[in-house]
Amino acid sequence: MRLLFYINIVCLFFVFCVNTMADNSYFYYPFLNFDTVSSRSSSYSGSLTDLNTYLEDEFSLSVNVRAYASLDVASNYKTTIFSSNTSYWFLVNHLDDNTIISAIKFLPQITKEVINSDGVLYQTQITTLLDMSSSSVFYFEGDRIDKYLVDSDGNFSFDTSLTINSSWELSLIDDTFPELSSLYLFLSFDLASSLVDINSLITNLNLAVFGIAGDDLMFTVTDFASTLKSGNNCDTLDVVFLGHKLAESTSNASYNAASQLNSSCSSLSHVFFISVWNPDSIYEFNQAIINDFFAGKQFFYEF
Repeated sequence: MRLLFYINIVCLFFVFCVNTMADNSYFYYPFLNFDTVSSRSSSYSGSLTDLNTYLEDEFSLSVNVRAYASLDVASNYKTTIFSSNTSYWFLVNHLDDNTIISAIKFLPQITKEVINSDGVLYQTQITTLLDMSSSSVFYFEGDRIDKYLVDSDGNFSFDTSLTINSSWELSLIDDTFPELSSLYLFLSFDLASSLVDINSLITNLNLAVFGIAGDDLMFTVTDFASTLKSGNNCDTLDVVFLGHKLAESTSNASYNAASQLNSSCSSLSHVFFISVWNPDSIYEFNQAIINDFFAGKQFFYEF
């Protein structure tokens, strides 16, 4: 009996190891794992006709898909991102022989409205973020976070969703998603009124990805760098999102704050400078300063 007990323990350990991977994978269009080189590689070789039929039956959509990227999520099944002729893309788990296990749909980009300094309302496209592991998927769409569970066989199931419409709802994030390792939000209110709440949230999480923008769609870390450097975040922080506009180019406050993170947190590997199309935007900024601060880590991306 004792021998049988130990055999069962070893088998459970083996199954656990097979079904899980140590690190999360991220999808951020058009970057895969924030790596431009591998963004379009895919190992999927199954019938796209069969996959189209599966997705059409599953989501009541007429689609024509193509493999966009493969992700390292688990070792006992494959995970592939598929683009389509619709606004929706698909995250699909499948076996080595391309048998489809399960899929979820998502939008790689969404439309966001913002008012410029002249009071004119305009629309721009912003990018969403997928944070995936072998047990869960977090999908960040503007001011909403969706969570899907993934079982050991690779089946997706919707778990919960949270939309942050006001500053007090920021405190619900770590209660709802205590295991969250990414924070990527476009909030509908001014961040200045929520600095305490956001810093408290950062303290309660171990973040690998950080990007928060307010109603101006501009990323900043100026007011959050000290908190990100403290606690466990500095050991896990991998990606930071920044915006650029005239005020920041003149004062370099946000860049200096990010530079402190870069100096303190050895895990930081990417700093994304996001330019949102905006009649008020200033696209000329001191790139020499950026290159000095973030040599080999900086990426520039325009929504």
